[in-house]
Amino acid sequence: MALSSVKQIVLLICTTAAMCSSMVYANLSSLTKNDPYPLYTALDPHEFLYQRTKERMKGFGLEICTPERVSISFSAFGQNADRGRDCCNNEVELGDINGRWNMVGLLYGPAPAGQTFAPTLVRAFNVLFPGLTLGTLNDPQYIDPKQRAGFFSIPLKYSKRGLRWDFNAMLFWDIGFNFQGGIADICQKACNHCLNYIRPCPVDALNNTLCNTAPNVCPRFFNLTCSGTSNGDTNPDCGFYFPSLVTPTFNLRNVNDTLMDEVNRITQEIGIDTDDFHKISIEDLRFNIFWRHGWLVNSTRVERNWAEFIAIPFLIVGGSAPTGKIKTPNQPFALPFGNNGHASFGATGGIDFDFVETIEFGGEIGFTKFFARDFCNYPVPTSQYQSGIYPFKTDVRIQPGTNWHFGAKMHAYRFLDRLTAWVQYILLHHEKDCISVKSSNGCTSCGPNDPNSVFMPDVLADISSFKVQVLNVGLTYEVSPNIIFGGLWQAPLSQRNAYRSSTLLFTLAAIF
Repeated sequence: MALSSVKQIVLLICTTAAMCSSMVYANLSSLTKNDPYPLYTALDPHEFLYQRTKERMKGFGLEICTPERVSISFSAFGQNADRGRDCCNNEVELGDINGRWNMVGLLYGPAPAGQTFAPTLVRAFNVLFPGLTLGTLNDPQYIDPKQRAGFFSIPLKYSKRGLRWDFNAMLFWDIGFNFQGGIADICQKACNHCLNYIRPCPVDALNNTLCNTAPNVCPRFFNLTCSGTSNGDTNPDCGFYFPSLVTPTFNLRNVNDTLMDEVNRITQEIGIDTDDFHKISIEDLRFNIFWRHGWLVNSTRVERNWAEFIAIPFLIVGGSAPTGKIKTPNQPFALPFGNNGHASFGATGGIDFDFVETIEFGGEIGFTKFFARDFCNYPVPTSQYQSGIYPFKTDVRIQPGTNWHFGAKMHAYRFLDRLTAWVQYILLHHEKDCISVKSSNGCTSCGPNDPNSVFMPDVLADISSFKVQVLNVGLTYEVSPNIIFGGLWQAPLSQRNAYRSSTLLFTLAAIF
Protein backbone atom coordinates (compact mmCIF):
# COMPACT_ATOMS: atom_id res chain seq x y z
CA MET A 1 0.00 0.00 0.00
CA ALA A 2 1.36 3.44 -0.92
CA LEU A 3 2.46 5.73 1.90
CA SER A 4 -0.02 8.44 0.86
CA SER A 5 -2.90 5.93 1.05
CA VAL A 6 -1.85 4.83 4.52
CA LYS A 7 -1.74 8.44 5.69
CA GLN A 8 -5.23 9.04 4.31
CA ILE A 9 -6.57 5.99 6.19
CA VAL A 10 -4.92 7.14 9.43
CA LEU A 11 -6.42 10.61 8.97
CA LEU A 12 -9.86 9.10 8.40
CA ILE A 13 -9.60 6.90 11.52
CA CYS A 14 -8.42 9.74 13.74
CA THR A 15 -10.97 12.19 12.41
CA THR A 16 -13.81 9.69 12.80
CA ALA A 17 -12.75 8.91 16.36
CA ALA A 18 -12.58 12.59 17.18
CA MET A 19 -16.04 13.19 15.74
CA CYS A 20 -17.61 10.27 17.61
CA SER A 21 -15.94 10.46 20.99
CA SER A 22 -14.99 12.46 24.16
CA MET A 23 -12.51 11.77 28.36
CA VAL A 24 -8.76 11.49 29.86
CA TYR A 25 -5.08 10.22 30.05
CA ALA A 26 -2.61 9.90 32.92
CA ASN A 27 0.00 7.43 34.16
CA LEU A 28 -1.33 7.58 37.71
CA SER A 29 -5.08 7.02 37.88
CA SER A 30 -7.35 8.65 40.44
CA LEU A 31 -9.65 7.58 43.26
CA THR A 32 -12.58 9.75 42.17
CA LYS A 33 -15.57 8.47 40.21
CA ASN A 34 -16.04 11.81 38.44
CA ASP A 35 -12.47 12.15 37.09
CA PRO A 36 -10.78 8.74 37.37
CA TYR A 37 -8.07 9.33 34.76
CA PRO A 38 -6.97 12.99 35.00
CA LEU A 39 -5.74 14.73 31.89
CA TYR A 40 -2.76 17.14 31.84
CA THR A 41 -1.70 17.64 28.22
CA ALA A 42 -2.81 17.01 24.65
CA LEU A 43 0.64 15.77 23.64
CA ASP A 44 1.20 12.10 22.84
CA PRO A 45 1.07 10.31 26.22
CA HIS A 46 4.17 8.29 25.24
CA GLU A 47 6.16 11.25 23.90
CA PHE A 48 8.83 11.07 26.64
CA LEU A 49 10.98 13.80 25.01
CA TYR A 50 11.96 11.24 22.37
CA GLN A 51 10.39 12.32 19.06
CA ARG A 52 13.50 13.92 17.55
CA THR A 53 15.61 10.90 18.48
CA LYS A 54 13.10 8.57 16.80
CA GLU A 55 13.02 10.67 13.62
CA ARG A 56 16.82 10.69 13.48
CA MET A 57 16.88 6.88 13.92
CA LYS A 58 14.51 6.64 10.94
CA GLY A 59 16.90 8.75 8.84
CA PHE A 60 14.56 11.74 8.45
CA GLY A 61 15.79 15.32 8.37
CA LEU A 62 14.98 17.63 11.30
CA GLU A 63 14.85 21.40 11.80
CA ILE A 64 16.60 20.94 15.17
CA CYS A 65 19.26 18.24 15.44
CA THR A 66 19.67 18.23 19.21
CA PRO A 67 17.34 15.91 21.19
CA GLU A 68 14.64 17.31 23.42
CA ARG A 69 15.73 18.04 26.98
CA VAL A 70 12.80 19.98 28.54
CA SER A 71 9.10 20.42 27.82
CA ILE A 72 6.36 22.33 29.58
CA SER A 73 2.69 22.54 28.70
CA PHE A 74 -0.23 24.51 30.08
CA SER A 75 -3.73 23.20 29.45
CA ALA A 76 -7.18 24.65 30.03
CA PHE A 77 -9.86 22.01 30.43
CA GLY A 78 -13.56 21.54 31.02
CA GLN A 79 -15.43 18.46 32.21
CA ASN A 80 -19.19 17.83 32.47
CA ALA A 81 -21.61 15.08 33.47
CA ASP A 82 -25.27 14.77 34.36
CA ARG A 83 -25.67 10.99 34.25
CA GLY A 84 -23.78 7.90 35.35
CA ARG A 85 -24.19 4.19 35.97
CA ASP A 86 -24.63 2.37 39.26
CA CYS A 87 -23.16 -0.92 40.49
CA CYS A 88 -25.73 -2.86 38.45
CA ASN A 89 -24.81 -0.95 35.27
CA ASN A 90 -28.13 0.93 35.22
CA GLU A 91 -28.08 4.47 33.87
CA VAL A 92 -28.98 6.72 36.81
CA GLU A 93 -28.91 10.28 38.06
CA LEU A 94 -25.52 11.30 39.47
CA GLY A 95 -26.94 11.47 42.98
CA ASP A 96 -28.19 7.87 42.67
CA ILE A 97 -24.87 6.22 41.78
CA ASN A 98 -24.34 5.06 45.37
CA GLY A 99 -28.04 4.26 45.79
CA ARG A 100 -31.25 6.25 45.95
CA TRP A 101 -32.01 7.93 49.26
CA ASN A 102 -34.08 5.46 51.28
CA MET A 103 -36.03 7.54 53.80
CA VAL A 104 -37.79 4.52 55.32
CA GLY A 105 -34.36 2.97 55.85
CA LEU A 106 -33.50 5.79 58.27
CA LEU A 107 -35.85 4.11 60.76
CA TYR A 108 -34.00 0.78 60.53
CA GLY A 109 -31.30 -0.56 62.80
CA PRO A 110 -30.27 0.36 66.35
CA ALA A 111 -28.88 3.66 67.58
CA PRO A 112 -25.18 3.57 68.54
CA ALA A 113 -24.30 4.08 72.19
CA GLY A 114 -24.31 7.77 73.07
CA GLN A 115 -26.42 8.72 70.03
CA THR A 116 -30.17 9.00 69.58
CA PHE A 117 -32.55 9.09 66.64
CA ALA A 118 -33.42 12.55 65.31
CA PRO A 119 -36.72 13.92 66.72
CA THR A 120 -38.44 13.93 63.32
CA LEU A 121 -37.45 10.28 62.79
CA VAL A 122 -38.86 9.41 66.22
CA ARG A 123 -42.19 11.01 65.30
CA ALA A 124 -42.23 9.25 61.92
CA PHE A 125 -41.54 5.87 63.55
CA ASN A 126 -44.34 6.36 66.09
CA VAL A 127 -46.80 7.13 63.28
CA LEU A 128 -45.71 4.36 60.91
CA PHE A 129 -44.92 1.61 63.45
CA PRO A 130 -46.90 2.32 66.64
CA GLY A 131 -46.62 -1.27 67.86
CA LEU A 132 -42.83 -1.58 67.53
CA THR A 133 -39.86 -0.34 69.53
CA LEU A 134 -37.56 2.19 67.89
CA GLY A 135 -34.19 0.63 67.13
CA THR A 136 -35.49 -2.89 66.54
CA LEU A 137 -36.92 -2.57 63.02
CA ASN A 138 -35.19 -4.90 60.56
CA ASP A 139 -38.01 -6.26 58.38
CA PRO A 140 -37.19 -6.01 54.63
CA GLN A 141 -40.85 -6.16 53.61
CA TYR A 142 -41.28 -2.49 54.49
CA ILE A 143 -38.69 -1.59 51.82
CA ASP A 144 -40.02 -1.17 48.29
CA PRO A 145 -37.95 -3.57 46.11
CA LYS A 146 -38.36 -1.20 43.14
CA GLN A 147 -36.81 1.66 45.15
CA ARG A 148 -39.68 4.05 44.57
CA ALA A 149 -41.96 4.20 47.60
CA GLY A 150 -40.04 5.98 50.33
CA PHE A 151 -37.13 6.83 48.04
CA PHE A 152 -35.70 10.06 46.65
CA SER A 153 -33.88 10.30 43.34
CA ILE A 154 -31.21 13.03 43.35
CA PRO A 155 -30.61 14.60 39.91
CA LEU A 156 -27.27 16.44 39.90
CA LYS A 157 -25.29 18.43 37.36
CA TYR A 158 -21.49 18.28 37.60
CA SER A 159 -18.93 20.57 36.00
CA LYS A 160 -15.20 21.02 36.46
CA ARG A 161 -13.07 23.78 34.94
CA GLY A 162 -9.41 24.45 35.46
CA LEU A 163 -5.82 24.89 34.38
CA ARG A 164 -3.21 22.12 34.53
CA TRP A 165 0.50 21.94 33.81
CA ASP A 166 2.83 19.15 32.73
CA PHE A 167 6.63 19.57 33.05
CA ASN A 168 9.22 17.08 31.72
CA ALA A 169 13.01 17.11 31.90
CA MET A 170 15.66 14.59 30.95
CA LEU A 171 18.03 13.76 33.81
CA PHE A 172 20.66 11.39 32.42
CA TRP A 173 20.90 8.55 29.90
CA ASP A 174 17.27 7.60 29.07
CA ILE A 175 15.79 8.63 32.43
CA GLY A 176 13.55 11.66 32.84
CA PHE A 177 11.42 13.48 35.39
CA ASN A 178 7.76 14.53 35.15
CA PHE A 179 5.83 16.96 37.38
CA GLN A 180 2.06 17.55 37.05
CA GLY A 181 -0.44 19.72 38.89
CA GLY A 182 -3.35 22.06 38.47
CA ILE A 183 -6.07 24.24 39.91
CA ALA A 184 -9.76 23.51 39.40
CA ASP A 185 -13.22 24.96 39.96
CA ILE A 186 -15.74 22.21 40.77
CA CYS A 187 -19.49 22.77 40.84
CA GLN A 188 -22.10 20.12 41.59
CA LYS A 189 -25.67 21.10 42.25
CA ALA A 190 -29.05 19.49 42.53
CA CYS A 191 -31.26 20.05 39.49
CA ASN A 192 -34.77 21.39 39.73
CA HIS A 193 -36.96 18.92 37.86
CA CYS A 194 -40.35 20.48 37.19
CA LEU A 195 -43.22 18.02 37.26
CA ASN A 196 -46.88 17.68 38.10
CA TYR A 197 -47.32 16.22 41.55
CA ILE A 198 -50.39 14.01 41.95
CA ARG A 199 -51.58 14.65 45.48
CA PRO A 200 -54.76 13.56 47.29
CA CYS A 201 -57.96 15.47 46.65
CA PRO A 202 -59.77 17.07 49.55
CA VAL A 203 -61.76 14.60 51.64
CA ASP A 204 -65.06 15.79 50.21
CA ALA A 205 -63.96 15.31 46.59
CA LEU A 206 -66.19 13.15 44.42
CA ASN A 207 -65.28 9.43 44.50
CA ASN A 208 -61.96 10.16 46.21
CA THR A 209 -60.31 10.80 42.83
CA LEU A 210 -56.74 12.08 42.57
CA CYS A 211 -56.09 15.73 41.78
CA ASN A 212 -53.17 17.72 40.41
CA THR A 213 -53.08 20.16 43.31
CA ALA A 214 -49.51 21.36 42.66
CA PRO A 215 -48.96 21.34 38.89
CA ASN A 216 -45.79 23.46 38.81
CA VAL A 217 -43.50 22.01 41.47
CA CYS A 218 -39.72 22.06 40.90
CA PRO A 219 -38.18 19.99 43.71
CA ARG A 220 -34.42 19.63 44.21
CA PHE A 221 -35.02 16.01 45.29
CA PHE A 222 -37.35 13.90 43.16
CA ASN A 223 -39.83 12.12 45.45
CA LEU A 224 -40.53 8.74 43.83
CA THR A 225 -43.24 7.83 46.34
CA CYS A 226 -46.62 7.51 44.69
CA SER A 227 -49.34 9.51 46.41
CA GLY A 228 -51.90 7.76 48.53
CA THR A 229 -55.63 8.10 48.02
CA SER A 230 -57.62 10.42 50.24
CA ASN A 231 -58.34 7.64 52.74
CA GLY A 232 -54.65 6.73 53.03
CA ASP A 233 -54.76 3.45 51.11
CA THR A 234 -52.34 2.43 48.38
CA ASN A 235 -53.26 3.70 44.95
CA PRO A 236 -53.41 0.61 42.67
CA ASP A 237 -52.50 2.74 39.65
CA CYS A 238 -49.02 3.47 40.98
CA GLY A 239 -47.51 0.37 39.41
CA PHE A 240 -45.77 -0.74 42.60
CA TYR A 241 -46.63 -1.42 46.21
CA PHE A 242 -45.28 -2.46 49.58
CA PRO A 243 -45.48 -6.27 49.45
CA SER A 244 -47.97 -7.82 51.88
CA LEU A 245 -47.14 -5.90 55.05
CA VAL A 246 -48.90 -2.59 54.40
CA THR A 247 -50.63 -1.84 57.68
CA PRO A 248 -53.29 0.75 58.48
CA THR A 249 -50.53 3.12 59.67
CA PHE A 250 -47.73 2.17 57.27
CA ASN A 251 -49.12 3.54 54.02
CA LEU A 252 -47.97 5.84 51.28
CA ARG A 253 -49.72 8.92 52.64
CA ASN A 254 -48.05 8.59 56.04
CA VAL A 255 -44.68 7.89 54.40
CA ASN A 256 -45.06 11.09 52.40
CA ASP A 257 -46.25 13.16 55.35
CA THR A 258 -43.75 11.98 57.97
CA LEU A 259 -40.62 11.33 55.90
CA MET A 260 -40.66 12.61 52.32
CA ASP A 261 -42.16 16.02 53.10
CA GLU A 262 -39.82 16.39 56.09
CA VAL A 263 -36.58 15.71 54.23
CA ASN A 264 -35.12 19.18 54.88
CA ARG A 265 -35.82 19.00 58.60
CA ILE A 266 -34.44 15.45 58.80
CA THR A 267 -31.18 16.29 57.02
CA GLN A 268 -30.65 19.24 59.36
CA GLU A 269 -31.25 17.12 62.44
CA ILE A 270 -28.85 14.34 61.39
CA GLY A 271 -26.19 16.86 60.32
CA ILE A 272 -26.32 16.45 56.54
CA ASP A 273 -25.60 19.57 54.46
CA THR A 274 -27.56 19.39 51.20
CA ASP A 275 -26.43 22.76 49.83
CA ASP A 276 -25.02 22.86 46.32
CA PHE A 277 -21.23 22.42 46.11
CA HIS A 278 -18.97 25.00 44.48
CA LYS A 279 -15.30 25.42 45.41
CA ILE A 280 -11.90 26.26 43.92
CA SER A 281 -8.70 24.51 44.99
CA ILE A 282 -5.35 23.26 43.79
CA GLU A 283 -5.34 19.59 42.86
CA ASP A 284 -3.07 16.81 44.02
CA LEU A 285 0.54 17.15 42.81
CA ARG A 286 2.11 14.28 40.86
CA PHE A 287 5.76 13.30 40.47
CA ASN A 288 7.00 10.65 38.02
CA ILE A 289 10.32 9.18 36.92
CA PHE A 290 10.31 7.61 33.45
CA TRP A 291 12.71 5.48 31.40
CA ARG A 292 12.50 4.74 27.69
CA HIS A 293 14.87 3.44 25.04
CA GLY A 294 14.45 2.64 21.37
CA TRP A 295 15.94 -0.13 19.26
CA LEU A 296 15.80 -0.08 15.46
CA VAL A 297 14.47 -3.41 14.16
CA ASN A 298 14.78 -4.85 10.61
CA SER A 299 17.10 -2.07 9.46
CA THR A 300 19.14 -4.65 7.50
CA ARG A 301 16.11 -6.55 6.17
CA VAL A 302 14.27 -3.80 4.30
CA GLU A 303 15.31 -5.15 0.91
CA ARG A 304 13.64 -8.46 1.82
CA ASN A 305 10.29 -6.69 2.45
CA TRP A 306 10.52 -6.64 6.24
CA ALA A 307 8.97 -3.51 7.75
CA GLU A 308 11.50 -1.33 9.55
CA PHE A 309 10.39 -0.11 12.97
CA ILE A 310 11.62 1.13 16.34
CA ALA A 311 10.72 -0.88 19.46
CA ILE A 312 10.48 1.44 22.48
CA PRO A 313 9.85 -0.17 25.87
CA PHE A 314 9.16 2.25 28.73
CA LEU A 315 8.61 2.28 32.49
CA ILE A 316 7.06 5.01 34.66
CA VAL A 317 7.18 5.09 38.47
CA GLY A 318 5.49 7.89 40.39
CA GLY A 319 3.39 9.14 43.24
CA SER A 320 1.00 11.90 44.25
CA ALA A 321 0.87 14.26 47.23
CA PRO A 322 -2.61 14.98 48.68
CA THR A 323 -2.54 18.76 48.27
CA GLY A 324 -6.12 19.16 47.04
CA LYS A 325 -9.12 19.85 49.27
CA ILE A 326 -10.87 16.75 50.56
CA LYS A 327 -14.59 16.04 50.56
CA THR A 328 -16.43 16.98 53.75
CA PRO A 329 -18.19 13.75 54.85
CA ASN A 330 -21.48 15.46 55.76
CA GLN A 331 -21.85 17.07 52.30
CA PRO A 332 -23.28 14.43 49.94
CA PHE A 333 -22.90 16.69 46.89
CA ALA A 334 -19.25 17.62 47.60
CA LEU A 335 -16.32 16.25 45.58
CA PRO A 336 -12.59 16.09 46.35
CA PHE A 337 -9.87 17.85 44.34
CA GLY A 338 -7.82 14.70 43.96
CA ASN A 339 -7.66 11.46 45.90
CA ASN A 340 -9.60 12.81 48.90
CA GLY A 341 -6.55 13.15 51.11
CA HIS A 342 -4.99 9.78 50.20
CA ALA A 343 -1.37 9.82 49.01
CA SER A 344 -0.68 7.38 46.19
CA PHE A 345 2.07 5.66 44.26
CA GLY A 346 2.08 3.52 41.15
CA ALA A 347 3.88 2.24 38.09
CA THR A 348 3.14 1.81 34.39
CA GLY A 349 5.03 -0.28 31.87
CA GLY A 350 4.54 -0.75 28.16
CA ILE A 351 6.04 -0.82 24.70
CA ASP A 352 5.54 1.15 21.47
CA PHE A 353 6.29 0.05 17.90
CA ASP A 354 7.01 3.02 15.62
CA PHE A 355 6.99 1.86 11.98
CA VAL A 356 9.23 4.00 9.80
CA GLU A 357 6.89 4.16 6.81
CA THR A 358 3.50 4.22 8.52
CA ILE A 359 2.28 4.70 12.10
CA GLU A 360 3.13 3.99 15.72
CA PHE A 361 1.08 1.79 18.01
CA GLY A 362 1.64 0.42 21.49
CA GLY A 363 0.18 -0.66 24.78
CA GLU A 364 0.63 -0.32 28.52
CA ILE A 365 -0.49 -1.76 31.83
CA GLY A 366 -0.22 -0.11 35.23
CA PHE A 367 -1.46 0.18 38.79
CA THR A 368 -2.01 2.87 41.42
CA LYS A 369 -2.11 2.14 45.15
CA PHE A 370 -3.40 4.49 47.84
CA PHE A 371 -2.44 4.98 51.48
CA ALA A 372 -5.05 4.62 54.23
CA ARG A 373 -6.55 7.66 55.95
CA ASP A 374 -8.79 8.30 58.97
CA PHE A 375 -12.00 10.33 58.74
CA CYS A 376 -14.00 11.73 61.66
CA ASN A 377 -17.81 11.94 61.84
CA TYR A 378 -18.29 9.87 58.71
CA PRO A 379 -21.88 8.78 57.87
CA VAL A 380 -22.04 4.98 58.09
CA PRO A 381 -25.14 2.75 57.80
CA THR A 382 -26.47 0.84 60.79
CA SER A 383 -28.66 -1.39 58.61
CA GLN A 384 -28.13 -3.18 55.33
CA TYR A 385 -31.40 -1.65 54.10
CA GLN A 386 -30.14 1.94 54.32
CA SER A 387 -28.85 3.59 51.16
CA GLY A 388 -27.84 7.06 50.03
CA ILE A 389 -28.44 8.75 53.39
CA TYR A 390 -27.54 7.48 56.87
CA PRO A 391 -28.82 8.60 60.30
CA PHE A 392 -25.59 8.24 62.33
CA LYS A 393 -21.88 9.03 62.05
CA THR A 394 -18.67 7.60 63.45
CA ASP A 395 -14.90 7.66 62.91
CA VAL A 396 -13.54 5.37 60.19
CA ARG A 397 -10.32 4.34 58.51
CA ILE A 398 -10.51 3.94 54.73
CA GLN A 399 -7.97 1.87 52.83
CA PRO A 400 -8.82 2.41 49.15
CA GLY A 401 -8.58 -0.48 46.75
CA THR A 402 -5.96 -0.65 44.02
CA ASN A 403 -6.50 0.87 40.57
CA TRP A 404 -5.50 -1.24 37.56
CA HIS A 405 -5.47 0.08 34.02
CA PHE A 406 -4.74 -1.15 30.51
CA GLY A 407 -4.13 1.10 27.53
CA ALA A 408 -3.70 0.73 23.76
CA LYS A 409 -2.56 3.61 21.55
CA MET A 410 -2.13 4.59 17.91
CA HIS A 411 -0.01 7.61 16.95
CA ALA A 412 0.40 9.27 13.55
CA TYR A 413 3.25 11.80 13.62
CA ARG A 414 2.91 14.65 11.10
CA PHE A 415 0.40 12.71 9.02
CA LEU A 416 -0.66 16.00 7.41
CA ASP A 417 2.00 18.69 7.18
CA ARG A 418 2.85 19.37 10.87
CA LEU A 419 -0.41 18.01 12.22
CA THR A 420 -0.09 14.99 14.55
CA ALA A 421 -2.90 12.77 15.83
CA TRP A 422 -3.17 10.01 18.40
CA VAL A 423 -5.98 7.81 19.71
CA GLN A 424 -5.85 5.87 22.96
CA TYR A 425 -8.18 3.37 24.62
CA ILE A 426 -8.07 3.04 28.43
CA LEU A 427 -9.72 0.45 30.68
CA LEU A 428 -9.55 1.25 34.41
CA HIS A 429 -10.77 -0.88 37.31
CA HIS A 430 -10.84 0.22 40.97
CA GLU A 431 -10.93 -2.61 43.48
CA LYS A 432 -13.19 -2.58 46.54
CA ASP A 433 -12.15 -0.36 49.46
CA CYS A 434 -11.57 -1.64 52.97
CA ILE A 435 -13.52 0.52 55.45
CA SER A 436 -13.07 -0.05 59.19
CA VAL A 437 -14.98 1.61 62.01
CA LYS A 438 -12.66 2.88 64.71
CA SER A 439 -13.55 1.47 68.11
CA SER A 440 -14.28 3.60 71.16
CA ASN A 441 -10.68 3.15 72.34
CA GLY A 442 -9.22 4.38 69.04
CA CYS A 443 -8.39 1.02 67.46
CA THR A 444 -9.39 0.32 63.86
CA SER A 445 -11.63 -2.65 64.58
CA CYS A 446 -14.59 -3.15 66.87
CA GLY A 447 -15.29 -6.14 69.06
CA PRO A 448 -18.84 -7.44 69.52
CA ASN A 449 -19.23 -5.47 72.77
CA ASP A 450 -17.88 -2.21 71.43
CA PRO A 451 -20.48 0.62 71.18
CA ASN A 452 -19.49 1.19 67.55
CA SER A 453 -20.10 -2.43 66.53
CA VAL A 454 -23.64 -1.53 65.37
CA PHE A 455 -22.19 0.24 62.32
CA MET A 456 -21.98 -1.66 59.03
CA PRO A 457 -19.10 -0.22 56.96
CA ASP A 458 -19.18 -3.20 54.60
CA VAL A 459 -22.33 -1.71 53.06
CA LEU A 460 -20.21 1.26 51.93
CA ALA A 461 -17.30 -0.93 50.87
CA ASP A 462 -19.58 -2.98 48.61
CA ILE A 463 -20.37 0.11 46.51
CA SER A 464 -16.81 1.48 46.36
CA SER A 465 -15.53 -0.50 43.37
CA PHE A 466 -15.88 1.08 39.91
CA LYS A 467 -14.82 0.56 36.31
CA VAL A 468 -14.53 2.93 33.34
CA GLN A 469 -13.56 2.64 29.69
CA VAL A 470 -12.59 5.80 27.81
CA LEU A 471 -11.25 6.86 24.43
CA ASN A 472 -8.76 9.75 24.20
CA VAL A 473 -8.36 11.56 20.88
CA GLY A 474 -5.58 14.13 20.57
CA LEU A 475 -4.55 16.52 17.79
CA THR A 476 -1.44 18.74 17.93
CA TYR A 477 0.04 21.24 15.48
CA GLU A 478 3.62 22.53 15.49
CA VAL A 479 3.58 26.28 14.84
CA SER A 480 7.38 26.41 15.22
CA PRO A 481 10.14 23.88 15.98
CA ASN A 482 9.62 24.57 19.70
CA ILE A 483 5.93 25.58 20.08
CA ILE A 484 2.93 23.24 19.81
CA PHE A 485 -0.80 23.85 20.04
CA GLY A 486 -3.06 20.90 20.82
CA GLY A 487 -6.52 19.74 21.70
CA LEU A 488 -7.83 16.59 23.34
CA TRP A 489 -11.34 15.19 23.36
CA GLN A 490 -12.10 12.39 25.80
CA ALA A 491 -14.99 10.01 25.26
CA PRO A 492 -16.72 7.97 27.99
CA LEU A 493 -17.23 4.59 26.34
CA SER A 494 -18.70 2.75 29.32
CA GLN A 495 -18.71 2.92 33.10
CA ARG A 496 -19.93 1.03 36.15
CA ASN A 497 -20.57 2.83 39.42
CA ALA A 498 -19.05 6.02 37.99
CA TYR A 499 -19.86 9.33 36.31
CA ARG A 500 -20.27 9.53 32.54
CA SER A 501 -17.89 12.48 32.33
CA SER A 502 -16.66 14.01 29.09
CA THR A 503 -13.67 16.33 28.85
CA LEU A 504 -12.23 18.89 26.46
CA LEU A 505 -8.66 20.14 26.90
CA PHE A 506 -6.58 22.70 25.00
CA THR A 507 -2.79 22.81 25.32
CA LEU A 508 0.05 25.24 24.66
CA ALA A 509 3.39 23.41 24.87
CA ALA A 510 7.04 24.39 24.50
CA ILE A 511 9.80 21.83 23.86
CA PHE A 512 13.53 22.59 23.98
